[in-house]
Amino acid sequence: MLSEDHPSFTISTLASMLDIHPQTLRLYERRGFVTPARSKGNNRMYSWRDVQTIRLIVYLTRERGVNLAGVELILGTQRKIDALHQDIEHLRQRIIEHARRTVVVPQTTRAVAKTSARALIKVQSQSPSR
Repeated sequence: MLSEDHPSFTISTLASMLDIHPQTLRLYERRGFVTPARSKGNNRMYSWRDVQTIRLIVYLTRERGVNLAGVELILGTQRKIDALHQDIEHLRQRIIEHARRTVVVPQTTRAVAKTSARALIKVQSQSPSR
C-alpha cells in the first residue's frame, strides 16, 4: 500500500477530481499551501495528503467563505497543532521508556498484593448472601 505522501495524481487528474481549475492548484502551490513532487518530466505530482489539504481549502473557500489569507492562517495553525501532537507522542514514549528502565516493583510487594487479593476474595465468598 502506498503512503499518504506518495505522489500519485497529476495536476489534470486532481483538478478534475476536485472540480477546480489547474491554475488554482498552481496558485495554491505559489501560496505554499501544497508542495507537489515533480516527475522526471517536471510534471506536478500530488500525494493523497495534498488532495486532503486541497479539499480542505476548497471547503473553506467555497462553503465557509474564507479568503486565502484566512486559509493560510488555518493551515499554519493546523500544522503547528500536528507538530505539537507529534512532540507529545514523542515525550509520552520517552516517559514510558524511562519508567520501564527505572521503576522496579519488589517481589515482596507483588506477593503481598497477591495474598491480599486472595484473602479479600476468600472473605467475600464466605460472606452470607442476602
